[in-house]
Amino acid sequence: MSEQTAIPMLLACPVCGARHFDEGEFATKPHHTHACQHCGMVWRPAIVPTVGVRFLPGFGPKPDERDRAVLEAIARVDALHAALSKIDK
Repeated sequence: MSEQTAIPMLLACPVCGARHFDEGEFATKPHHTHACQHCGMVWRPAIVPTVGVRFLPGFGPKPDERDRAVLEAIARVDALHAALSKIDK
């Protein structure tokens, strides 16, 4: 079986709605199955390999434009999703 290139996707958990970002080796290793870091749900968003990204290629800020304020905003959104997932339990 030949190794496929993972398709970048904006992924959200189908249970709690938290955004899913692949980091580390999972950001470059083609895979089908994703696990939510907030609620533990495991799902397959497609039948082809995918990778959860913060921005679709060509639409996100360039690396030199990622200032502290943007990273802090992303962290606040992630914290809000985590807090909301705890309320629903």
